[in-house]
Amino acid sequence: MASEGAMRNGKKHGPWITYYANGTVQSKGTYEEGKKVGRWLLYHKNGVIKSEATFVNGVYSAYYCSYHDNGVKFREGYYNEYAGVSADGTKDGEWIQYDRNGNIEHKNVYKRGSKVKSAVFLPEESSVHD
Repeated sequence: MASEGAMRNGKKHGPWITYYANGTVQSKGTYEEGKKVGRWLLYHKNGVIKSEATFVNGVYSAYYCSYHDNGVKFREGYYNEYAGVSADGTKDGEWIQYDRNGNIEHKNVYKRGSKVKSAVFLPEESSVHD
């Protein structure tokens, strides 16, 4: 895997791009003193976006979304906003997972990273598990 970016004091710093062996982009984002910051995009080998996420001080923050290799949403939800506490970067609220056709497969609800509710969706019905 090849990559492009700068180093500062032995740590990744500034914009970085990594590539698969076939030359397509694998990831794009920014580092500050070796920690991911801002919006990051990851790509499937076919060039379709694999995921988009926001980082603060190296941890997930805010909205996250990933995609199947056909471009259809796979999973989406929110991470706790960065506040310098132990819950930083943990899942919070509703997270939804979709099949390759965009149909909801299941939903999970998280509080500070712990799953508190789960629902599985079948083609014509759903069942909820607490």
